[in-house]
Amino acid sequence: MSARNERGGQGGGEMSAMFLPLVAMAMGVSTCVFTVSSHMTKGRQPMFPTISMSAYIPASIEYYIFAYGLCTCATLLLITGCIIRWRFWEQRTSWLARFAYLAGNIGAIGLAVTSIIPLQPDIMEVLALPREKRKLNLQSNIHSGAANVFCLGALAHAVAFTAMLLWYKSKGNPLVGVWSLRLKCA
Repeated sequence: MSARNERGGQGGGEMSAMFLPLVAMAMGVSTCVFTVSSHMTKGRQPMFPTISMSAYIPASIEYYIFAYGLCTCATLLLITGCIIRWRFWEQRTSWLARFAYLAGNIGAIGLAVTSIIPLQPDIMEVLALPREKRKLNLQSNIHSGAANVFCLGALAHAVAFTAMLLWYKSKGNPLVGVWSLRLKCA
């Protein structure tokens, strides 16, 4: 058996737990870059869209890439949450660990809902109206609410998980390597 397999490497079709969140991050970023770039190169309005505004047109390539890419990313984040929960099983009684796990899963569910339910198809016409006449439909309200849940869940998870790792390190029981901790704190 090679040294790489003994360390839990790529042998036997297994993926190291540290690579799954990196794959999810790469998939999410590339999905967003593709949809925004495609929107801009086609000359659509607004010229510099938000991520959601680049994928609101039903049956467009941006719509499908946005939906499938971010939903797959959310699924990978949920799987990562299960792996983290299993990996840090001894710390599960800590309120900080429970909060980090819950916030991460809530954020991933918010991302999944955001990817499945896009903004309303006439969002550009609605936003062109004066503020007092704008009326977002339920679809856009759910999408926006889920996007907020994703952002807050991701932020809460990042802060709580990093605080937990730093707390255990200060007690002389580091849970992850130095480079992993530096990446999380950056």
